[in-house]
Amino acid sequence: MRKLDFAKARPEIERGITQPEWDCASGMPVSALLEECRRIETEMSGEPRMRVKARMFAFLLDHGQLAKNPYDIFADRLNHGGILGKIRLEWKKQAEDGALKDAMRDTQAGCDAGAWDGIADFSHTAPDWDRLLSLGVPGILRALRDAMAAQAEKGCLTERAQIFYEGCILAWEAILRLLRRMAGQARAFPDEPASCMAAEMTEALALRAPRTFPEALKLISVYYMLQNDVEATMLRSLGRLDQHLLRFYRDDLHSGRYTPEELDEMLRVFYCRINAMNHPNNLPICLGGGQKGVNELTERMRKVYDDMGLYCPKMQVRVDANTPDDFLKRVMDSICRGNSSYVFVNDAVVTSGLRRLGVSEADTDNYVPVGCYEPMVLGKELPCTCAGTVNLSKMIELAMNDGWDPVAGVQIGPHTGRAETLAQPEDFERAVLDQIGFAVKQTQARIRTYETVLGDLNPSPVFSATMESCVNRGEDAYWGGLVYNNSSINCIGLAGAVDSIMAVRRVVYEEARLSLCQMRDLLRGNWEGAEPLRRHIWEHCSKYGNGDADADACAARLCNFCGERINNVPNARGGVFRMGLFSIDWVFGFGKKTGATPDGRLAEEPLSKNLCAVMGMDKSGPTALVHSVTMLDLSRSANGAVLDLLIHPTAVQGEAGRNAMLALLRTFCRRGGQCLQFNVLDAEQLKRAKQNPEKYASLQVRVCGWNAFFVNLSDAEQNMFIRQAEGEESCEAKL
Repeated sequence: MRKLDFAKARPEIERGITQPEWDCASGMPVSALLEECRRIETEMSGEPRMRVKARMFAFLLDHGQLAKNPYDIFADRLNHGGILGKIRLEWKKQAEDGALKDAMRDTQAGCDAGAWDGIADFSHTAPDWDRLLSLGVPGILRALRDAMAAQAEKGCLTERAQIFYEGCILAWEAILRLLRRMAGQARAFPDEPASCMAAEMTEALALRAPRTFPEALKLISVYYMLQNDVEATMLRSLGRLDQHLLRFYRDDLHSGRYTPEELDEMLRVFYCRINAMNHPNNLPICLGGGQKGVNELTERMRKVYDDMGLYCPKMQVRVDANTPDDFLKRVMDSICRGNSSYVFVNDAVVTSGLRRLGVSEADTDNYVPVGCYEPMVLGKELPCTCAGTVNLSKMIELAMNDGWDPVAGVQIGPHTGRAETLAQPEDFERAVLDQIGFAVKQTQARIRTYETVLGDLNPSPVFSATMESCVNRGEDAYWGGLVYNNSSINCIGLAGAVDSIMAVRRVVYEEARLSLCQMRDLLRGNWEGAEPLRRHIWEHCSKYGNGDADADACAARLCNFCGERINNVPNARGGVFRMGLFSIDWVFGFGKKTGATPDGRLAEEPLSKNLCAVMGMDKSGPTALVHSVTMLDLSRSANGAVLDLLIHPTAVQGEAGRNAMLALLRTFCRRGGQCLQFNVLDAEQLKRAKQNPEKYASLQVRVCGWNAFFVNLSDAEQNMFIRQAEGEESCEAKL
């Protein structure tokens, strides 16, 4: 094989990755694949879904069209049409209209009203990357066959386990055949070095585990496609790649097989491949942290990423006391230059939170943030990180109305006392807490109902086969085959709920400007005719996010209350529930269903985001906001808790500015913050970008747990960033 000149071939390789062309002669069109999958489903009616799905998966791999491109070094495209994802949605709808219908009825009204929600969450997973890279496809197959034979020999092979093993073996045998097909397709271009390299790597992966850095990247790429796209079990973390790939990297350099520059080029095309996957929330890579920490590959991965200016993949940086300051400052320099696709995750708080859930100390060292920033034990946990949501701001509305929802016009929550009976501020806060407690129980009940059928809705022979515990037990991941089979509930709108409680305490109970009944009626009228009172609340009531002791204590009470009712409560999969305090972009949808609130928010406006203050209410600058956030015991939030900081560019200029950012991060971690992400933005620049999008096409912003180009955001999202940036400038906060 002619050696590939990576640098020279880079433009063609990147074009090959981003512009696939299907070879119609290599397989069936999507319409024919769908027709055959329907036939398989009908033919196997009544058989376990694991068998049905595995057979359809194998058919897609054997008969889907392959891409023809002489420059695609990965050569791992399959035209599968997303068929299994569509069929899973149909299975879910059938369950909701049939077996689950009665059980869902009691919790549906609260979901419709935006008070809570519980879903069948298949969206946040990651395989055991180390096991996959160590065993390779042939090794995974051997492990499945050996485990099945061992159980049969002991006489303990149950029918359920046999169904699991047979499904997984069928799927992974098809993966081997697909690799051979892909190798043959690449061999069609013998004069192109990129295609020859793709063929050689693919042929090797059909025979053994990867041995080189490029082969490892190739296996990661093709596996992502197989699990995420074909099997339709959404893969939301590439794991700790600087750890997973280090042995390959060092061996390639030590043997002289590749130069550092060549491996940099391979990383570049790998990032290009990830970017071309068009993952809607960006696909994350975790760097650093744990006992092994930052290594030479960590820095190479960061530098290549920084040079490319991408926001997918996104980077999650684990931080502990041993993380080098110079590495963190280089990351911060990237952020200040416009690449804000990083989140910093505090190891001490995350590992403490996982241990509180019963995770062993050894396992906590190998956590990764899956999705946006949700901690998960890699290779051992299925955390279902977005299974449930509780709208804390809606609980204020329900407490005001004795459980009645004036927006939906129905009784959603329990009777916690009519407004005229809540004589003291403690009575009102207790009513809020009782509404929250009820909402948590409703959410848990809804999630448990879905969990009774998760394995039937989404058997996962590809994903489960990478997990040692699933293979040893003969249990699918969605049947409870992992070591930690947990479910997560996220409490959103925290700042708005706190500010509302503080506003009621001040204007109703302390100043007696109006009664609680009058406040309730005012809110039902969406603050009409009460602008002076709204302004008084904005200007004079205690606000979370400013280091105010009373507001921060209220936030801590809400956080602790939610954690006590969520964490370690059993789910229906042999695991427990775990709390999260992030909201991502749910603030818009849930806000649309939430009426006006006592903090001055109008009906249908977005809720407060993540651990941030209410928009424009953090008037004392980033240091005070960090103080408020770190008054919470965030080890209770094992499912993730993130603070978004928006900083004006003038506050972080030059070396002094980078040092100030570093000091803020270290303070945040030392005081018990969990996750921190930055936007360095200028309100005037954002306004210009909104007016002239063609001139600012590359302007990135950190949206929630992912990045996007500012000009591609909705009008509401653009306005939110502009308001945040204006607030930062108005308080002239410096780090």
